[in-house]
Amino acid sequence: MDLNFHGGDEKKVIEAFQIMWNKYPEPAMLINRGKRVMALNWACRQAGPSLGSFCHEISCCQDINNNCLVNECFEKRQATFVVINDGKKQWTIHWVPLEGYPDYCVHFFAGSGQ
Repeated sequence: MDLNFHGGDEKKVIEAFQIMWNKYPEPAMLINRGKRVMALNWACRQAGPSLGSFCHEISCCQDINNNCLVNECFEKRQATFVVINDGKKQWTIHWVPLEGYPDYCVHFFAGSGQ
């Protein structure tokens, strides 16, 4: 597994992710086309993942695997989302491609209710 970046642009993407998403109160992660986690916000780190793990291995993602739209996000280069109810909350789960970086997307959750 090669997590080394070649060039400074990818480092900038990770830094920008941390600046914009670290304080977001729900799980958010930067994933690459290979579905590897490249960066996590603080809420996602609470689920215990590590950098380089597959996004579907993270506990907050395990319940949505049948509804995962990451491939569609990368193929169509369009934001996608799905709404699921896990019995406690209704979640809107998003995959958003990064402009100018076709091998990366932001994957984040937005929950409602208690």
